Amino acid sequence: MDVTIYLSIYKDRLNTVLFEIENCFPYFWICLLDLELIANKESDWLEPATYLDANLKEDEVSLINHDILITKEKLLTNSAKHKPFIAEYYPTALPLFTDFVTNLTQHLYEGAVIRLDIHEYIWCYKNQQDFITEMTNEVKALEYLFYTETRFLILTELIYTGTGIPTEYNEAFEDLLSYQNANTIDWEDNEITEPERSTQNTRLKTILLCSIIMLIAIILSMMIN
Repeated sequence: MDVTIYLSIYKDRLNTVLFEIENCFPYFWICLLDLELIANKESDWLEPATYLDANLKEDEVSLINHDILITKEKLLTNSAKHKPFIAEYYPTALPLFTDFVTNLTQHLYEGAVIRLDIHEYIWCYKNQQDFITEMTNEVKALEYLFYTETRFLILTELIYTGTGIPTEYNEAFEDLLSYQNANTIDWEDNEITEPERSTQNTRLKTILLCSIIMLIAIILSMMIN
């Protein structure tokens, strides 16, 4: 079973999805976070996923308690803070990261926030605390320049593990040179570092675990019915 997460622009129950991805938490999304934000969300993530809004009108979207909301100020602050890490250790990813941040900034209108709808991804973990620990460790690696602790970015899969896939509402992103270059990287022309290989293995294990958990849930549901 695949799980999908989304990056969107959100305000007043109106939601425009800019990027989406299956079975992965894109690294550039993590670069928008900080330790304070994770700490503030921890209690929500330890609870079951629930919708926060009721009585929705057509085309309106409810927030979920697991959502991460990022203001424009947080976007600019955290991306600027983490950009030197990418420039130092992942220089080939820097143009795409820069365009990614610019793209989000251009889409943010007055009062809107970036919404990361990640509740399906959290299901991939044995428990919510494992997800919290992994996110915390990944942001700490950014904050303290622990290059060897990075587990979510693979340079030869910059779209999949970096930005996510642009949606129909963000097609212009696909025309950017940085996106086109990242989308044509040849595996054979790029040496895979040990951290990247570890990232690959971690992602595959996560996908497998998620599939097993969802299969068990389906079987139990069928037995109950």
